[in-house]
Amino acid sequence: MRSTFRLAPSLIVLALVLGGCRTIQDVAYVKGSDAANEGRYEEAFERFKSVAAVDGYDGQASAQYRLGEMYLNGQGTRRDPAAAKRMFELAAANTDRSWRRLALYKLGAMHDEGMPGVVTKDRLKAAEYFKKAADDGYDIATDRLKSLQRHPEVFVPLHPEEFTRPETGVAPAGLSAAFKAFERGDAEGALKIFMWHAKKGNEQAQAAVAKFYKDGLVVPKDPAKYAGWAWLAARNGNPQAQFEMGLLYNEGETVPGSDDEALRWFSMASTQGLAEATNWLGIIAANPVDKNVKPDWEKAVGHFRKAAEGGSVFALVNLGDAMVEGRGLPKDADGARRLYQKAADAGNVVARRKLIEMGLTPIAKAAETPVKPMVATKSAAAAVAIPSATPTAAPAPVPPVPVAPPPPVVVSMTVPLPKPSPVEIYSKLSPSVFRLIAVNVGKDGGATGSAVALTGSLAITNCHVTDGHDGLGAKLGGQVAVFRVINGNRKKDMCVIKADQRLVPATDVRRYSDLKVGEKVYAIGSPKSLENTISEGIVSGLRTSDGVRYVQTTAPIAPGSSGGGLFDEEGRLIGITTWKVPGEGNLNFAVAVDEALEVLDRSK
Repeated sequence: MRSTFRLAPSLIVLALVLGGCRTIQDVAYVKGSDAANEGRYEEAFERFKSVAAVDGYDGQASAQYRLGEMYLNGQGTRRDPAAAKRMFELAAANTDRSWRRLALYKLGAMHDEGMPGVVTKDRLKAAEYFKKAADDGYDIATDRLKSLQRHPEVFVPLHPEEFTRPETGVAPAGLSAAFKAFERGDAEGALKIFMWHAKKGNEQAQAAVAKFYKDGLVVPKDPAKYAGWAWLAARNGNPQAQFEMGLLYNEGETVPGSDDEALRWFSMASTQGLAEATNWLGIIAANPVDKNVKPDWEKAVGHFRKAAEGGSVFALVNLGDAMVEGRGLPKDADGARRLYQKAADAGNVVARRKLIEMGLTPIAKAAETPVKPMVATKSAAAAVAIPSATPTAAPAPVPPVPVAPPPPVVVSMTVPLPKPSPVEIYSKLSPSVFRLIAVNVGKDGGATGSAVALTGSLAITNCHVTDGHDGLGAKLGGQVAVFRVINGNRKKDMCVIKADQRLVPATDVRRYSDLKVGEKVYAIGSPKSLENTISEGIVSGLRTSDGVRYVQTTAPIAPGSSGGGLFDEEGRLIGITTWKVPGEGNLNFAVAVDEALEVLDRSK
């Protein structure tokens, strides 16, 4: 396909001449494209710059976008992210939809990732740009927007009809009436009152509405709305909602997992005296998810002691575990037994089991005592109950359900949240990686490689797989799919191919700047034509050569793996496997996914 790329600019010129467009700008733009494709970036920069300054020219937005990329990558000029941002903003304001959506996507990515001194990381601003690009029909922007909306601070502002306070009308009743309605079994009436006050910004009503969506009470279960209302309540200072947010970010299911966010919310709730939040600070200190952070048992024990003093039964169990194992405390089996017994007396079944394992018999009635809620001495909803309008009046009756604390489940300090197994990784990703066959029509022989689907119609592979061949195909789901090359960058060895049928894209990616040496990775490709083979290794280095970012890995690759995917241990695409150093040990390299996405962006 090498000739396809050389002829394309000439075909553009021919089309312009036949169409009657023979302006200086046309010629400058095409010559700029030729120069960029051939690596003559300084010439390309000057030609695009001259075209971008011409208002009303059809190719102005394209030239502005290309200049933005060159400023961003330091091609033909010094690297200048601020100038790149200005160019993308100009292209994003253009009426040319094709280039406008690419520029909007770039601006979204800049705000999502942040650029020191130029762009402050702002998920909401990024989502707004991605939404505009998605509205212009850019599929990748739709995927990024969907991912960002898992963050409540993005989801809530983008759904004002659900969370905005009413503009007119008066309250149907006070909150005490909502609690009374719930007590007499009128959950629907209670929700109506809670919702009115929640939209007016009352944090306890917001926490109550969150519980309705969490449990599917009156309304269908909706994890996104549950997280959104819990976030609003937490932001407004509700300690139980802050604790809920800590759990959500620690679990990483409804919202993206984040140690920093979990610690932030647990710390807020702990500061307000919520003992179980303090206990969780101890759990994270003893068992950090981040592999680069060492367990700090002294800090963990400090948190457990404070939580136990505040009434956390689970903190008693955790202190007992620390004494048994001699972590942060001297080994003391008798002291651990006393702590377990105290927790068992309070009805904790985990403590009872530990006593039995020690060969001891707990108090007979302990097993019959129900486990107390995580907020000691308060009923479920009392943890977030609103006081009466009169400060000196007694609190209103509290229903047992609307705002319950999280279920009393202890997460082991020694067993981190499970990551997908290699079997699960392969099952999820193998439909997105396929064996690519390159042939020359009417001639024998050919080549094979691999490719990774990134959208419903586009895939990425290495240019050295496609070059010199005029036919590309793959067997997908029992059917033969035909591909054609639509764009490429030979310096990066990245070529974009378009299918004549629907693909199953790998939608989750992880940026080069986020990777750490030593992480486990998986490579999926078709070495020696052995279709969709998975291999395991680690990130053994992060390299940059001639301006191109590479991920060095010990995951074995071989001829035929070129163009396949390199994934992290959670199944996120981090690179496109490209080459290995022959005869020099296990030295394998993948082009960073950032490079692949930049080439893909220009293909839309």
